[in-house]
Amino acid sequence: DLSNSHIGIERIWAERRDWESDKQDGLTVWEKRICQAKEVAIVSNTFKSHWTYNDNFWDEFLESIKKGTKFRLLIYDPDSDILRIRSKNENDPETKKTSEMALEIDATLKKMTEKINRLDKSVRNNFQIRLNSQHYQMAQIIRADKRILLALYLSKRSGSYSPTLHVGPDSSFFRKYADQFAALWND
Repeated sequence: DLSNSHIGIERIWAERRDWESDKQDGLTVWEKRICQAKEVAIVSNTFKSHWTYNDNFWDEFLESIKKGTKFRLLIYDPDSDILRIRSKNENDPETKKTSEMALEIDATLKKMTEKINRLDKSVRNNFQIRLNSQHYQMAQIIRADKRILLALYLSKRSGSYSPTLHVGPDSSFFRKYADQFAALWND
């Protein structure tokens, strides 16, 4: 597979923060890819990231939603047992009643609701969010058309410590992770 380029890994970064700062294939490049894609599918623990709070990104992305881009986001249910297991695994600090991750998800859902409410009712179906309450997510998967970015979660360390890979189109890895997203989304 490696010699015939079937595996399709275009880039690998040791940590997510290395990917974020990469000028050729990092965060700002992926923001553009997401805004220009016809189909975006994301699996994330909390979807708290740099672009979540970047209003310029959201203005551009909402314009693409209005033009027909399909967006699907799968994040943990903030009240689920699986999130509590995940939070415990990461030694996530707890506040009075909940984990930091649950608070991040609540903030994400509030932000997403604001964004969805700005859309005309005729295009709101292009913007879908589902909550995962059953499956442990081993990677953040960001798909923009035929490209996938994977941040592989490590036990006790995720987020900026995650090894990150850019997987290109028509590869065995692309098909596997696209199938994984579909399995999680449809369950």
